[in-house]
Amino acid sequence: MIPTFVAETEERAQELGRGFLFGGGQNSFARVEHTLPPGYNSQDAIRRMSKQPQGSWLGVSGDKLRGHSEEQQIDPEAVRQKLEPGYKKAQNQLQLIIGTPKQVTLKLKSILSVLRPGAVVLFNVQGPASNKDRQTSMRLIAQEVIPSLREHAKALDLTDALDKPPGSMKVTSGTKRIPVSDRGPLKELGLI
Repeated sequence: MIPTFVAETEERAQELGRGFLFGGGQNSFARVEHTLPPGYNSQDAIRRMSKQPQGSWLGVSGDKLRGHSEEQQIDPEAVRQKLEPGYKKAQNQLQLIIGTPKQVTLKLKSILSVLRPGAVVLFNVQGPASNKDRQTSMRLIAQEVIPSLREHAKALDLTDALDKPPGSMKVTSGTKRIPVSDRGPLKELGLI
């Protein structure tokens, strides 16, 4: 599952990506009762989380859980400045896929080439975005990205997980296993 943001222009795609980072993704500024509603965790789990010195990916810290966060003044712009390097790093490491259809397709092809997955889920536009932006991203993915990815997967001899029912491949003792990943492209991508 890869957070993916596609737009007609690089600038618009980056704006959508920042919305995920700053307002709804792993660094959400939401209040505890919205990120951890009653019933999501046991009382014991809540107690353990409240003892953590740092916040989790939900933006929850011990202070927030104890109700002390309201007393502190938080400068949202300062927080954004601290998050920006991580945003760029996540893109460089292909953890966030952001760009035009052509840019996104190249990045996703790299992921397919290395990981050789049976299934990929594109987590499309989370955070503050208009319905039009979400629909545009989905349309561009469907019309421009997916057809190219299907061709690439076919060239790599990847099989769609839904095309092979479990147990349909006969495994013979002593046969060589198909590689799970191909580390070769990692050097080209500058990841090793």
